[in-house]
Amino acid sequence: MVFLSAISRGMVYSMVENSINNFTGHILIRDADFVSDPVVENRIKDAESIAERVKNELPEAKVVKRIRLNAVLNTARNTEGVSLVGIYINKEEDASFIGSAPLEGSGLKNDNAILIGRALSEKIGLGQGKKVIISMQSAEGETVSRAYRIAGIYDAGQEQLEKRYVFVTYNSSEKMLSVHGDATEISIILPENDVESDIYSAYSEELKAVLDKKYSVMSWREVMPALSSYLDLFDSFMLIWYLVVFIAMGFGIVNTILMAVYERIREFGLIRALGVKWTGIFRMVVAETSLIILLGLAAGNIAGLLLVWYFSSGGLDLTQFAKGVEMFGVSRVVYPVLTFGDILMTDATVLILGLIISLYPAYKACSFTPVQTMRDM
Repeated sequence: MVFLSAISRGMVYSMVENSINNFTGHILIRDADFVSDPVVENRIKDAESIAERVKNELPEAKVVKRIRLNAVLNTARNTEGVSLVGIYINKEEDASFIGSAPLEGSGLKNDNAILIGRALSEKIGLGQGKKVIISMQSAEGETVSRAYRIAGIYDAGQEQLEKRYVFVTYNSSEKMLSVHGDATEISIILPENDVESDIYSAYSEELKAVLDKKYSVMSWREVMPALSSYLDLFDSFMLIWYLVVFIAMGFGIVNTILMAVYERIREFGLIRALGVKWTGIFRMVVAETSLIILLGLAAGNIAGLLLVWYFSSGGLDLTQFAKGVEMFGVSRVVYPVLTFGDILMTDATVLILGLIISLYPAYKACSFTPVQTMRDM
């Protein structure tokens, strides 16, 4: 149960962190109309001044502006719908997955370079040095196209990201779209790293108060409400799983204690004959069961902690289930995350339910009479 809790929480945290690293950040600023209609016309036209105001309000935050729009990637044989992202690659570290993604090639060294994902590279059958054409709508409403040469292939750990995103320099994207100095989004990364905290929503409200209402300022919980709700309900889901696991474990406890009780019928009858009340036998069986449960808790916690420690360095490799886990935004390698609250909840579940289950064997033990035990000998 301890290991199950750690792996499950690790998967949830992986979902949240991957979503935050997917250009959302802790807080995302966009034009209010861009949220419902993500076109270049609905961009932040004074992005640099907005970024400066954010830095003044949150001096410890990392502020990154980007141009991210839908585009079409053309090759001699393929046409793929992609999301083109114009970035300052040196500012993306710790701000999005591309800042730390393993990369084959020289990278974005010039405005003619483009980065594509490994899955997209395999799909279109093109590698480093090959040329692709990017087409999209400019700020003037005209379709513009530009040739790029593949200067790097990145590995995001998730196939859906590798097929979706292609990257060029910010300068290249703003020139192609004629949006000099503008951006479609400003992502804010805060030093706090507690995904379950509400502090990001508090900072979001603080920025809403100082920025114009024409901008949409949303914390990651507002951008991804379904994931936020799942995180809030995680403890309740795990408690249900604990109960399911305990049902199977409970049969083992009852069977063990009942066998111990029936093997000692003569002993219980003798104790009753010597004048011990039924309550004394009841307390004795419950005490023995409690000792067994406590010893089991100690052994289970040690085994669970050892498993968590073992997988904390290399993680649990789910590559063979990659298609399934990536559908939920979970990385191919999951690292267990264990909190004191998880240990407390698992131990409390086992202890409380174990003691409740022990009442039945204790009742059977104290129900024997000296006459019954003599007859059964």
